[in-house]
Amino acid sequence: MALDEPSGLDKVEKVEDIQFVADQDLCNIYQGFSIESVKRDDQILFRIVPAVQQSSCGGCSSCS
Repeated sequence: MALDEPSGLDKVEKVEDIQFVADQDLCNIYQGFSIESVKRDDQILFRIVPAVQQSSCGGCSSCS
């Protein structure tokens, strides 16, 4: 999921540290997250991926 697509209005800033905070319920449901990054042109795009996805589990009805 892309939060923002590149545009001519983008402003570039140097970032020293990025933190992502998730509600404990989300961590319990998805059993944690991994962060993937890819460089596109002169930008780095981040994607937060849940450890458990619908395709790898029995769906919400299988959770207790």
